Amino acid sequence: MTLAGVRCSSYTVYMSTQAKAASTLMDRERATTGASCAASKVKLLIIDDRETVRQALEARLGHAPEIEQVGSAGSSEDGVQAALDLSPDIILLEIKMADGKGLDTCRRIKQANPSIAVIVLTSYVDEDERQAAFQAGASSYVLKDIDSQRLLRAIELVRLNRGRA
Repeated sequence: MTLAGVRCSSYTVYMSTQAKAASTLMDRERATTGASCAASKVKLLIIDDRETVRQALEARLGHAPEIEQVGSAGSSEDGVQAALDLSPDIILLEIKMADGKGLDTCRRIKQANPSIAVIVLTSYVDEDERQAAFQAGASSYVLKDIDSQRLLRAIELVRLNRGRA
């Protein structure tokens, strides 16, 4: 799989080259129409073993009219079950969870429902982990310290790529 980093100011969103092409197309559509490509709300599930992180993400994204937070889970097992039960469009997943099953969680979710997009949120970049995340089926890999607007942009990019796949 070919990966590309889209550099935006002081952050990088890692995604497949197909997603990078979708990002370029989205920017062109916005420039032409002045509008977002999103037509309906994105159903979002958050999987992170730290409750404070889940709450912070829920608070950061709760104001976004394009996001419908359908749930959150604090473990790999609960996350897989929530993904199966709730059928979100996109999952924000911490793969460095204490149980060590983050990559397996991504893999299991993608095997069960390939239409669910997974955005890996992580505290620091690890090249081996990044490659492994994409091999497990992740659509994007971003740092947790990304600001809210840029996180929303990453979600929108993944959503657009999902719609074109």
